Amino acid sequence: MTGIDLSNRSIFRFWAEERVRFNDLDALGHVNNNVFGVYFESARVAFLNHLGFVRGPVDPALVVVRVEIDFRAELRYPATLQVGLTLLKLGNTSMTYGLGLFTEARCHATCRAVLVRLDGETRQPAALTDTERGVFGAYLTPVEDPS
Repeated sequence: MTGIDLSNRSIFRFWAEERVRFNDLDALGHVNNNVFGVYFESARVAFLNHLGFVRGPVDPALVVVRVEIDFRAELRYPATLQVGLTLLKLGNTSMTYGLGLFTEARCHATCRAVLVRLDGETRQPAALTDTERGVFGAYLTPVEDPS
């Protein structure tokens, strides 16, 4: 999936806002690398809530099985953040999210996350329904085939 530039604001289909908190900082005075994962998680939850998929008990469950973060620029306090989200791929039981973390035009980090749909009772991977495919498909950014 190298055909899409997650540092390009124009590719994102959904946006969430975050703020850098003072306690997000490390001893060097910039945002700790672990906190970037929290910002990306908050955007994923906001996205699922926007689509009506956050409810309890959670079924279908969407669980993270892989997260890959590229750090691109230092981030300091205070800052208002925009986290962009798009879907890069819909599989049979999984989906790949692409995310970018920005302060205005500057991209501070990008993320790819793979989530798998689990059956609520068996807790095993389960196929996305046609309805889910339609809902999530509206947020799909096609990835160009590099071949």
